[in-house]
Amino acid sequence: MSLTIKPNDPWRRLVHTPMRDLVRFRVTGRLDWQVIIAHCELPEAVKSVVFVVVKKTRLWNLERTGVAAELIAHFADGLDAGADEDALLEQFGDIDRTAKLIRRAKVRHRSLLWKSWWAGVRSTAALIAFYIALGVYYSLGSPVISVDYAAKLNERAEAVPEEDRAWPVYREALLAMGLHEAYDPASRKTYSKLFSSYPKPDGGDWERASQYLTEHKSSVAQLRQAAAMPGMGYIAGYDYSREDLALFSPDTDPADYFTPRSSDDPPQLVVSILVPHLGTLRTSSQILLADALLSAEQGDAQTCYADLAAILSMGKHADEQPFLVNQLVRISIEISVMGALSRVIADYPDLLSDEHLRQLAHQVAAVTDLKLDYTGERISLDDFMQHAYTDDGHGDGHFTMEGWHELESYISADITGPYRHEDWFKSVVEPGISPAAISVFASRKEMREMYHGYFDRMAAQSSIPLWQEPNPPTDPVIALLKDGSLLTRTKYFPLRVLLSALDAARHAAERHQGYAEGVMLGLGLELYKRNTGDYPQSLDALVPQYMPALPFDRITGGELGYRITDVGPIVYSIGADRDDDGGRDPSQIETNQASQRSSTGAARWGTDNPADGDWVIWPQYRPTDED
Repeated sequence: MSLTIKPNDPWRRLVHTPMRDLVRFRVTGRLDWQVIIAHCELPEAVKSVVFVVVKKTRLWNLERTGVAAELIAHFADGLDAGADEDALLEQFGDIDRTAKLIRRAKVRHRSLLWKSWWAGVRSTAALIAFYIALGVYYSLGSPVISVDYAAKLNERAEAVPEEDRAWPVYREALLAMGLHEAYDPASRKTYSKLFSSYPKPDGGDWERASQYLTEHKSSVAQLRQAAAMPGMGYIAGYDYSREDLALFSPDTDPADYFTPRSSDDPPQLVVSILVPHLGTLRTSSQILLADALLSAEQGDAQTCYADLAAILSMGKHADEQPFLVNQLVRISIEISVMGALSRVIADYPDLLSDEHLRQLAHQVAAVTDLKLDYTGERISLDDFMQHAYTDDGHGDGHFTMEGWHELESYISADITGPYRHEDWFKSVVEPGISPAAISVFASRKEMREMYHGYFDRMAAQSSIPLWQEPNPPTDPVIALLKDGSLLTRTKYFPLRVLLSALDAARHAAERHQGYAEGVMLGLGLELYKRNTGDYPQSLDALVPQYMPALPFDRITGGELGYRITDVGPIVYSIGADRDDDGGRDPSQIETNQASQRSSTGAARWGTDNPADGDWVIWPQYRPTDED
């Protein structure tokens, strides 16, 4: 590099003037170490060595100026002492090593503030590099979809022989009845609304419902036939079958609907499986309930009995897939038929024969002991794990970016904010936060042990009557996810998103059992009266001829209440308030708040604000009830 530099270049002097001089309006150019070297009185060879050394120190200009002055003085003193130029350069040593030593000494004497800043810069750079490497690591890991969990969910349905499958019969009957048109806005006001809950003789839609049922008598009989078949046989999938499309989406062109999936399309999660047949079963049960009341009104005991028996058989079709929602639909259907049976006996006491009552009692007894099954929920989480985690072949692995994308579909608006569907969130924010979150998430094995332990404990709790444990302790997993440290809650964040509270299902199953036991008692009371001419003075008289043992109060674990009134016997639990109100339910007690006056408001466990009144389990309908 040439050392011929113009020292009086105004622009160069301005650039090499420190700020402290500029604020005093002085353009000194005193940081121009190159000018200092170029115009010193040293031989050109020595100047070149000094120039290279100062440049290689990579110091600040102020420091370079000082180094240049020191080296110039060093060589000038040697020359003034008579030393040879070549000898001085040889004694000076290796240029690179000298530059490093000079730099190290100068940096060592810099301020503590600068040293702290520089340490922060280096740490930040290292952290960014590590974070990028972490993102690359998680991006390279991919889930392995090794288990067809959809097939596991459909095992029971697949096991039903073709000739025993009720679903094709249900579908044919509903199509013949025109119920597929319920998806059309014009028809929604007729059939869909008409059977959203079953019409009753004292309701406004009864005349239209009666006419509809009469017109479709053969299809209603076909629904009874379907309900009596051994299994449902509905194979749940991610799309409607061609046969089902006409029922569930009649306006859809099959050519548009059935597009072939590419081999590159990612496998779907089992939570995406469609279960529209559950709504169909509810509609079918409402039709048969209405038909049972119509048959009772017309004095047709055999058809009325056949309708009620068919609905009690229909429940088993609902939970052929082991999801909790299937079981809740079954509970809803069976509770509805128990209420309708109570209504038939109250309004038409002599309609059903003794044999009818005995057969219905046996059917109710068969559905009484309902055990909640969490298999579907376990399968859903196992399936999510295989979509979200790598698999090391030994049941373990780490979370992946694909898992993050799957998890995003579950995340609520409170977490992702209003921008969850915006492109910028997915392209900027998500890549920024996902590696950090993923690195904290628990391993596949640890996550799986957590939720399977949770379901094991929930299954064990479900076998304990709620009167023994009205306020069960919060499960350790739920407590950890809710009240654990920030690190712990982040570690198990996928479970916080995916796990649902199951207490409501347990309470629904307990109410179902209470109502079923009430119906069994009611049928026993009716048979006792027919045989003796009057109701018994005590429920003990029903054992053992009419039932093997008396059920207990599902709220307290004690004896059920029993009264004989002008309109018949009443069997009841003393309810959530633990106070015997003589068989009056909350709807009959004026002191209750409006929100507590539901006739089932006393069927609660572990509540801090119980309704005043009793839980009446028989009759589940009284002529004075408002429908």
